Amino acid sequence: MQNQNPDANQILKSLIRKYLDDHKMSTQTLADESGIPYQTIRGWIRGDSTRLPKIDNVARLCSVFGLDFFEHFVVQYYSATNEKTLTMK
Repeated sequence: MQNQNPDANQILKSLIRKYLDDHKMSTQTLADESGIPYQTIRGWIRGDSTRLPKIDNVARLCSVFGLDFFEHFVVQYYSATNEKTLTMK
């Protein structure tokens, strides 16, 4: 499924960078601890991908960073993009 909102990738990229900086963690360490391939995470950070990560990968990122998935990603995304509904496809 193609991302219909280019701002969503920008938000995700910013959040990943922020949490990497906050935790003084490298992209490689995040890849090792999350089980998500380094190249995949690097693509999200660089904005190489036009697709958003799958929900299970976002949950893995949250787990590594010790974040509540709903509070830190879903709420921030919908607040920042002014989306009114949550849809799952």
